[in-house]
Amino acid sequence: MQAQAAAYPFEWQSGAPLVPLLRLVAQAAASGVRIESIEHHGTFSCGCGRLLLRSDSAHPARQLLQALREQCAGAEGDASDRDCASPNREPGLDTTLTLLSPQPDPDLLAAALAVLSRRRPPYLCVRTLSSNGLSAIEAAAPLPASDVEALRSELDALRSEQRELSLQPPSLRLPGRRLVVMDMDSTLVRQEGIDELARCQGVYDQVSAVTRRAMRGEMDFDSALRERCSQLQGAPLSIFDRTRERIVLTSGAERFLKTLQACGHCTALISGGFRRLGQPIAERLGFDHFYANYLEVEGGRLTGRVIGDIVNASRKASLLAQLCQECGLARDAVVAIGDGANDLPMLGLAGLGIAFNAKPKVQEQVLHRINVPRLDAALYLMGLSDTQIDLLLKRPIEV
Repeated sequence: MQAQAAAYPFEWQSGAPLVPLLRLVAQAAASGVRIESIEHHGTFSCGCGRLLLRSDSAHPARQLLQALREQCAGAEGDASDRDCASPNREPGLDTTLTLLSPQPDPDLLAAALAVLSRRRPPYLCVRTLSSNGLSAIEAAAPLPASDVEALRSELDALRSEQRELSLQPPSLRLPGRRLVVMDMDSTLVRQEGIDELARCQGVYDQVSAVTRRAMRGEMDFDSALRERCSQLQGAPLSIFDRTRERIVLTSGAERFLKTLQACGHCTALISGGFRRLGQPIAERLGFDHFYANYLEVEGGRLTGRVIGDIVNASRKASLLAQLCQECGLARDAVVAIGDGANDLPMLGLAGLGIAFNAKPKVQEQVLHRINVPRLDAALYLMGLSDTQIDLLLKRPIEV
């Protein structure tokens, strides 16, 4: 049985400034100490307050408490193993900010907490979701819904390459079953499937140039798909097996899918690629639903034509809406992940639409972004920590 983390309350009455305190708190959270709550009364330049942290290890907690005493001359508070109540939080009322960065970044967290604190919430709850190969930290506070858009504008200024901040209103963090929909090429897998088919057929340069333009939104998807498929005319069906050997899952993909399944969420893979290429991958990973394009075959060879409805941008969005209805879920309960311009309508319909290492046009239009090469980072935006994930899976899965 996992040991219960000890509680370490700390109170100060010294008129200490908030910004230096936030930096100390940020350093602690980046090192793995969980900040249960921060209550501050006063202004940024002076005030009193209360801090509650929990840790499995007394050493970092006591280090933080000592630093706080030095910062808050005359403050009262001590490390304690006694139980200490969490703040009086009402489920479903907290606005949540998730910070993702390759390494712990106390400066980023301190700046983000300062932005939240300026709204004077009664408390802030900060917890480290991951510090293993990727830093993910979550801060939650009860804030008026009218503040969310203004907060996003302020937080956008803190973003930089690979440093992402995702702000979610309470409606997106309610517990319960979810529908998780994702793109395949350059999202679930690292490659663009049609480019790899073209490589096996010896027409990679002609096809990949069109793929790049289509994914950036510079070409109509349907015409771009038909143009690329025409280059595959005459290819034998064995090209799918040869191409599949070249396809590599995105880091964290297996962990991501297994965690979703352990949570009881519904999963769907909606690909603008090809069914013959993606079906075995979708089945192996256990997706509940899979949609992709059909390539016409005659005499055991590709004709270079697509048959049936093309899974384009509008088709992806309509399939998402259809799955919502079938699963009996509101769109706030939908998570959608994709990288290309053809994913934009789907991402826009989802409660939590995530641009995953996406093209510039997608980065500009989608509120929630992941710019680290790990698909399981989406679990942190969904509010899960490494500890919770490992308990769900019973054992860690290599990422």
